[in-house]
Amino acid sequence: MNTCKYCSSKLSFVGQDKVKKQNHFYCGLCDLTFSQKDICIDRARKPLVPESIDELAYINKNTKELLKEDTITLLHYLKTCRAEWYKMFELLNQLYDKRHETDVRETYRNLHSEYESTTKKRFILENILAERLATVPEKITNDYISEMILGAESHQDKKMYIYINGKHRKGGQHAKIKKSAV
Repeated sequence: MNTCKYCSSKLSFVGQDKVKKQNHFYCGLCDLTFSQKDICIDRARKPLVPESIDELAYINKNTKELLKEDTITLLHYLKTCRAEWYKMFELLNQLYDKRHETDVRETYRNLHSEYESTTKKRFILENILAERLATVPEKITNDYISEMILGAESHQDKKMYIYINGKHRKGGQHAKIKKSAV
C-alpha cells in the first residue's frame, strides 16, 4: 500500500506525468502530492541515510543540486569542505608576504580565487544545514555524524502506526504490542 511519508495515510493515485513518466499520489490529510520516489510503502519510513557518499561531489554541485541532498550527505560535504578551506587558508597566509614575487604571484592569485569559491561553497552548505537543523555544528567529527546516522536509522526502523491501548490497527485487525515498544 502506498502511504504518505509524513502522516502514513493511504495515498490516492493522481496520474502519471507525461514528460517524466512518473506516477503521482495525493495525501488528503497533508494536502500534498508526491512523486513515486517520495512515497512510503506500508507505513515504512523513508530511508534517511544514504548507502554511500562521494565526499568531494559537493565541489561540482550548484546550490539547487545541494538543496536536494539529504542532511547526512550535506554534513559529510561540509566536513570535507571545511578541511579543504582551512588548508587553503593556511597556505594563503604562508604565501601572503611573497604574493608580489614573480614566481609566486600567479600561484597566489589562483589559490586566492579557489579559496573564495570554497568559502562561498562553505557558506552555502552551512546555510542549508542551518535551515534544516536550526543550527550549524561548530565541528563535524566522525562521532557526530555516526550519532546522526544512528538516530536516523532508529527513526527509520519505526513503522508509522497509530497505537491505542497497546494495539495498532494493521490490515483491518488489531495487533497486540509490547508496552516497551510504545
